[in-house]
Amino acid sequence: MSGSSPSFGTKAIIEFIGTFFLVGVVGLAIGEPSTDRLTDAVSIAAVLTAAIYMGSRLSGAHYNPLVTLALVLLRRMPRSEAMVYLLAQVAGALVAAGLVSVSLPADGMIQVAEAVNPDDAFRLAGMEFLFTFLLVLTVLNVGFRKSTAGNNYYGLAIGLVVLGGGLAVGPISGAVFNPAVALSLATLDAVPWSLLPWYIGSQLAGTLVASAVFALTASDA
Repeated sequence: MSGSSPSFGTKAIIEFIGTFFLVGVVGLAIGEPSTDRLTDAVSIAAVLTAAIYMGSRLSGAHYNPLVTLALVLLRRMPRSEAMVYLLAQVAGALVAAGLVSVSLPADGMIQVAEAVNPDDAFRLAGMEFLFTFLLVLTVLNVGFRKSTAGNNYYGLAIGLVVLGGGLAVGPISGAVFNPAVALSLATLDAVPWSLLPWYIGSQLAGTLVASAVFALTASDA
C-alpha cells in the first residue's frame, strides 16, 4: 500500500467512503433475515476487498480504527494524520448506519449473533480478540511490510480473513473485528450496548498483540 502521499482531504474522503460501504453492507446483510450466513460473509468480504483495492493507493485503505492505531503504535503514521482517519472512519460508519436504519423495514433488523447475550461476553471477547489479531497482523504483513510492497494480493488476503472469520465465529460474536462497525451495530440495535465495551476492549487487545508480533517478526519492515 505504498505510493505518493495524497492530501489529508483526499485520504479522509477515501476512508469515509470505504468505511461507509463496509458498514453499509454489514448492516444490510445482517438486517435481512432471508439471507444465510454464507451469503452475508461473502457479500461483506467482497465489498471490503473491492474497497481496499479502490483506496489502497490513496489512503492505505484502513477502514478500521484498529489498523490506524496499529500504524501509530509502530510509528508508521503521525498522530495528527491518524486523528483525521479516525474521524473519517467514525463519520462514515455512523452515516452508513443511519441510511441502513431507514432502508430496512421496521422489523428487519436482527441480532448480529442471536445467541449472544451479556452472559456470553467472555466467549464473544475471545473470538473477537483472536480474529482481530489475525486481521490486523495480516493487514500489516501484506500491506505495510517492505518485502511485500507492491503486491497485488493484499486486498484478497484481507478479504479472506474477513470471510473466514465471518463463517467461523459469526454465530458467536457476529465477526465484527472493527470498533467502528461495532458502534454502528449498537446504534442499529443489532448488538446490545452492554456488550460494546467487550467488543472494543477485545479488539484493542488483539490489535496490541498483533502490533507487537509484527514489530518482533518483521525485520524487513
